[in-house]
Amino acid sequence: MTTTTISRYGNFGVAEDITGKKMTFQVLSTSDAQSIEDDIAEFSNYGFVGDRFNFDGFTIATNGERNTLPDELRVLVKNNPILPEILKKQVRFLYGYGPYLYDEDISDNLLKRKWHGRTEHPEFFMWLESWTKNGLRDNYETYFKKVIMNYYYTEDYFSKHLHNVGRRIGMFPIRGLEHIWTTRARLASDQLIPNINELKDEDLNFVVVGDWLNMYTQRLEAYARFRESNPFADENCVNYVCDASFGDMIYSSPTYYWGLKDWIKGSNLNPKYINSFLKHSFGAKINCIIPHTWFVTIENKFRALCEENHDRDQGGIALIEKYENVKLINDSNEPLPYNESMVQQAVDYKIESLMQVMSGEGKNQGKIFFSRAFRAQEGIESWDFKEIPTKYGDYIDAITKVDERMVKVILAGKGLDPAISNVGSEGIFNNSGAQVYYNYLVYLSSLTHAEEYCTQDINFALQVNFPQIYNQGLRVGLYRNVPQRLEETSPANRPSNNIQ
Repeated sequence: MTTTTISRYGNFGVAEDITGKKMTFQVLSTSDAQSIEDDIAEFSNYGFVGDRFNFDGFTIATNGERNTLPDELRVLVKNNPILPEILKKQVRFLYGYGPYLYDEDISDNLLKRKWHGRTEHPEFFMWLESWTKNGLRDNYETYFKKVIMNYYYTEDYFSKHLHNVGRRIGMFPIRGLEHIWTTRARLASDQLIPNINELKDEDLNFVVVGDWLNMYTQRLEAYARFRESNPFADENCVNYVCDASFGDMIYSSPTYYWGLKDWIKGSNLNPKYINSFLKHSFGAKINCIIPHTWFVTIENKFRALCEENHDRDQGGIALIEKYENVKLINDSNEPLPYNESMVQQAVDYKIESLMQVMSGEGKNQGKIFFSRAFRAQEGIESWDFKEIPTKYGDYIDAITKVDERMVKVILAGKGLDPAISNVGSEGIFNNSGAQVYYNYLVYLSSLTHAEEYCTQDINFALQVNFPQIYNQGLRVGLYRNVPQRLEETSPANRPSNNIQ
């Protein structure tokens, strides 16, 4: 192809012709210790190299070593037996009753929130409820739940601001907000940023959206990145909110992921280990020892039968067709000469018959190991069946103990106490009321940090659309009840009376 641009990243690169078609290439290693096959295998593991790549006219900042960190995290969590529910529980804890307005007051050296109901500022809640009517994909409840879920997965999220262009009197500047999953969105620049220049957050003025696992089959959607200094320069813009982690310059790096990655992988594999063991283990636990004399006897029998068939054929007498389910004549009704395969066929027939008898209904109940004895003690020689010791309980107990340890580590890494996650250290429900209550209060008090990030965009919209409310000191927060202990609550006000 006629090449117009070549982008190289170390030993790897992308060449693009005048029609926009792209071809990846690799400069192979010259080291004698590395073959061409090794080079190709290494390249296949890396879709992108370095912290950026060029595509569709953009310099795009990679998220993870292969630009697939959010997808890797999604698959890792999806296949875990406890993490999906733990993350959903965290979403429910933070979301509570949803967005409400509040102002703050300091009394007795404590910062307290005063919440305002829907009737106090109905215009704000009417705007929230108008999102889907104004063409947005999700209502505000779904938007918040997606934002919170994304935050708990990757500690960042993308939020699209939809503006009312050519605003008439009474129209709000911001029509609504839409969430974009971090699996699909990347920060980018519309300028070519050479590798020799450091990639900085302030250089990334666009957000591009696409399927990064199939990026060469489609074009990207591109949006101007939200800048508070000039938020309405474009019809729509996308804000990137991240809980910055130490040393990361562009994307947030989920704090729990790197430390828990191997633990999560191990937890995902444990059920497979147990199922594979149960599927392929011996049910009968039997070693069948076939005496050598049996082979000698059966061989002599086949030799004698083949000779007899030869004599019968010469004398015009009917032939013996089978012995031990082994054919002694061919399709033309002629006698077969002796062949060692006859003995093996007879053995196979015996083994198959024995397996059918011992198999039962279980798929692996009749798995038997067969061996051949060349020496036998004096006396009657017969097929001998000996039990094979298999320590099922020890193997499964060991995996179970490891799994219990993994549950503890994962819960600690997510900052969720077993008492409020409903998963005890042994993987069972924990019903200690006092422990649940105390740990739940501690956990609720820690949610302010996550709430600040998850409400950044809605509070900017409050500032722009409802300046009179914003200037009164009101902000959007996520309302959560702080439960009282039953002994401190009158019978009429206990939760059981409010559940219909």
